[in-house]
Amino acid sequence: MLVYRLFFLIVFMASIVTWVLLWLVGFLPLQMIRGHVARSGGIAATGLTLVLIFTVLELLRIVEGRVPLFALLGVGLVIPWGTLLIVRFNAFVRDRKLQSRN
Repeated sequence: MLVYRLFFLIVFMASIVTWVLLWLVGFLPLQMIRGHVARSGGIAATGLTLVLIFTVLELLRIVEGRVPLFALLGVGLVIPWGTLLIVRFNAFVRDRKLQSRN
């Protein structure tokens, strides 16, 4: 049980640092699906709120099992870093296509 708590604490801290870092750097995708422009601060606030909700669910033991841990991993680490990698890869591919046409 101690290992689970320590791992949850590590994931929680990494998630908070990830969302705050991406918010401060401003490297969150500004265009959402269907061309709507979203504010970087709003996306970061939503991510931080979800991280805190999953942490409260774990601390109060409202949800049993490892569901809050996996949700925290997904919302806190996989979604922001996956989005970052997708945006960077798309920019790289777009630049390569433009260079190959010249």
